[in-house]
Amino acid sequence: MDRYQDYVIKDGKFIGKFEEMYQKFDDPWHQKENLETFYSRVCTPVTLRQYGLKKVLEIGCGLGAFSNYLRAAADCSITGMDISETAIAKAKASYPEMEFYGGGGT
Repeated sequence: MDRYQDYVIKDGKFIGKFEEMYQKFDDPWHQKENLETFYSRVCTPVTLRQYGLKKVLEIGCGLGAFSNYLRAAADCSITGMDISETAIAKAKASYPEMEFYGGGGT
């Protein structure tokens, strides 16, 4: 049985097959689960509001779930970038009102 982790690191070595990982798994990093319960996801919007930050670039946005969460929670403009064209295509489909770039320059 394939594990999404094996597309990143296998046998202690960096593989980096992000494109293949996003093609095979719907939500490999479990990005859409429990967005409000993780410490970083609670603290990040607070920090953005505290410093008055209105524009954020999330590098490694994957499917865009956290980008979308931040947009709403911190009331700011988020641009997402990822190395995987598949991840970017899925992010654009899920959150068409947001900007996502990556892969082959899409």
